[in-house]
Amino acid sequence: MTFSRTDTMRALSFGLALALLASGVAAQSDLVSPLHQGAAYRQQGDLNLAIETLAGAMRQASDPKLKARIAGELGLAYYQAHRYEQAEPLLKQAYQSAAEPAERLRYAVDLGNLYAARRQTREALRHYSEAREQAGADTGAAVSAGLNLARLAAETERLPRLAAIALEIAQVSDSRERARYYLNLAHQARVLGAPALRLAYESVEQARRLTSGGRDRLAAEALDGLAQLYEEQHRDADALELTERAIAGMRGAEARDLMINLEWRRGRVLRRLGQGSFALLAYQRAVDHIEAIRQDIPVEYTDGRSSFRETLEPVYLGLADLLLLQADGAAPEQQAQFMRQARDTVELIKQTELEDFLGDRCVTEAVSAATRTIPAGTAVLYPIILPERLELLVETADGLQRRTVKVAADEVRAASQRLARAMRNLGAYEQGSQQIHSWLIAPIESLLADQRIDTVVVVPDGVLRLLPFAALHDGKQFMAEKYAVAVVPGLTLTRVASPDSRERKTLLAGLSEPGPVVDKLPEGIADAVLESASTRAAAGDSASRALVLRSTRAFALRGDAGAAAPSGAPPADPEQRKAGPVGDAAGAAARPAGSGARLRQLLALPGVKGEIDALGQLTRNQTLFNQEFTLAALKRALIMENHGIVHIASHGFFGGTADTSFIMAFDDVLTMDGLQGLLRSEILRKNPIDLLALSACETAEGDDRSPLGMSGAALKARAGSVLGSLWPVSDEAAKTMMRTFYQGLASERGTKIKALQKAQRQLIESTDMWHPFFWAPFILIGNWL
Repeated sequence: MTFSRTDTMRALSFGLALALLASGVAAQSDLVSPLHQGAAYRQQGDLNLAIETLAGAMRQASDPKLKARIAGELGLAYYQAHRYEQAEPLLKQAYQSAAEPAERLRYAVDLGNLYAARRQTREALRHYSEAREQAGADTGAAVSAGLNLARLAAETERLPRLAAIALEIAQVSDSRERARYYLNLAHQARVLGAPALRLAYESVEQARRLTSGGRDRLAAEALDGLAQLYEEQHRDADALELTERAIAGMRGAEARDLMINLEWRRGRVLRRLGQGSFALLAYQRAVDHIEAIRQDIPVEYTDGRSSFRETLEPVYLGLADLLLLQADGAAPEQQAQFMRQARDTVELIKQTELEDFLGDRCVTEAVSAATRTIPAGTAVLYPIILPERLELLVETADGLQRRTVKVAADEVRAASQRLARAMRNLGAYEQGSQQIHSWLIAPIESLLADQRIDTVVVVPDGVLRLLPFAALHDGKQFMAEKYAVAVVPGLTLTRVASPDSRERKTLLAGLSEPGPVVDKLPEGIADAVLESASTRAAAGDSASRALVLRSTRAFALRGDAGAAAPSGAPPADPEQRKAGPVGDAAGAAARPAGSGARLRQLLALPGVKGEIDALGQLTRNQTLFNQEFTLAALKRALIMENHGIVHIASHGFFGGTADTSFIMAFDDVLTMDGLQGLLRSEILRKNPIDLLALSACETAEGDDRSPLGMSGAALKARAGSVLGSLWPVSDEAAKTMMRTFYQGLASERGTKIKALQKAQRQLIESTDMWHPFFWAPFILIGNWL
């Protein structure tokens, strides 16, 4: 929790702005109101409105002093929106142009917060220390900087520092400013646990006394802080009473970010107290507040925590849970309504989770309900993992039905991890596959039979994304032998449409022998490939698409350079850590001489040429192979020709975030954002790609977020669907799968999912590639028609 004096000094900054009018800047008076309004929007959490308002004022401002103050406020809005690159120059401008010492100190703290959020610890410490040392008689500035310095201190030093700062806070003259400092200190003390609990209580109680009787945000924050402590100590009745007082005090105020937290706690406590219907209403209000400002909620909080993991998913999932519980025993019409609301809530979870993975709130675009008609013969399955049970929502052309399975979430997660690990490592899968089939598919099989379902579309939840559903087994046959099985990130994220009847060209891009790209690989990937080479050689592995399988697992376990620091450790400083996750030229320079040639050998995919040649005979195509497959050539091909299918046979890796996901071209890595940039052409806007096929990609082993990379690739490429693999397989299996798949697409009225099922069944029936390792990893994500 970073701390800024901006809010406590808001009146001062506005007063200074107004003072300009008295000093001959009357021509700029019309800009003071936007400054006020933009600051108000920012403090209410309406960040997009704040940025729009302040950016307009910034463009019109001519007076240097007023322009600097607008820059500072706009920089803070960008900072809160997690748009750090845009925030930095604006905050620097305000810092360097500050007319008063108090302003300069304030912006020093703001810059410290920015650098702390970017994990540039040295710069953060430098700015905080400057503010602390130059505060002089300004006790508030000294306290603000001291709180932030305590936050960056080693865990063993934090409590004594906080205790000392508590004495300084008492000397701050302004009572509201003093209350804010106490709340910040209480939060820092609370996260230190039992040893600091007394200090946390004392500090938040001081804040509550200072704001007693108030009916504004600060008073509500004080009640909220004390209620949080009470809830953690299992004092539910006291926590509820304080929470409801805070909500009552905020009635009519614009503070949705705070109301999310208050209503969420009210829902949690009411549920524990056995008041399920009232808890449901509280959760619904929390979700309504989220939806009102979702575009303004940063993907990552300023302390590095994921807003999805910390807030959005628990609130949405809690609402879905309560809706389904309320459906029990309700009248049929009410049951159907509760189930629809639960399904819609799950769809919100899927949207926000993909936004979280991609680091962008604007990338997802929900499909209107009118375009979400489910074709006859198709069932959409939503498995929802809840703490003590598994809920299955099944939607068909005839409506929505529900099944409940009594199994703990931990058991489902552990079994799914074991099965995914066994399948991707050619292990024994039968028992695990049948167990998960009994939880997910057996309860709905009579429904599927009654409605003559032949296609099952799964909206997987969490760890279930690691599973190839087509490989679930009922004891007699694989699911792929009965159903065509597709995956979608969410039905509201999928435009279901029959394939374009026009014949469009296929772009085939293949890389059997990598070029300069090996010097631009993420260091974790390149080093792990080199380290694993001798082990794999001793095991008798030949060069194949399985090469990167184990090496990228090491990269995933190590984490990328932007991973959060261990609990209790200060954020990593870029001077002390390695280069970023993609495009690591510095890492390449540090590797031993000759490692580039060794990497080229290890990352060779000799079977790709046969795959590209075979597909070349089945499609009307343009081909880029090896040296021809550069990023520039790929961009030219996509801009110049109308391609319905883009097939890339090259190493690709999807990690836990978009930043650790990439595809290898001959000369460089193609990132998620790079993919989006390549596809910004008028021809692709009018004629989006129908299918993006990635035949040699893989996902990080054991990371249930990594398959989101394929969904993200579809969104970034504006493609209807993606055919990818959860893990790499042998060249022969990939070549056979792809050839049969494209033959199926070419057949009359062939759909993508039926073509994939045909290819899967061909390998199942073979004598040497029947194990799920060979055919199960290939999954179709998105529009299955």
